[in-house]
Amino acid sequence: LGDNAVEESHVDQLLAEAMDLRNNFTKHCYPNGSDKDKSEQLIQNQVNGSFGKLELWLANKAGSKKFFVGERMSVCDFHIWSMLDQHA
Repeated sequence: LGDNAVEESHVDQLLAEAMDLRNNFTKHCYPNGSDKDKSEQLIQNQVNGSFGKLELWLANKAGSKKFFVGERMSVCDFHIWSMLDQHA
């Protein structure tokens, strides 16, 4: 969950982003009513939204850390990887 208060805060932020990815992907996989027509839009929003945020997060680290938050894998790395795998 992080080695200090700052890392814990970053893990929480990234977990929230992973949850947003999951919730939006669920809308794509299990559409109801008008969501069927919005399927492509939902995927595009993922690319421009959450994935864009994660790209910026990694770019701002400039290779300073091995994982999303620190030198050790944290829970957010697992959940983000899972979302990337499901979107592939």
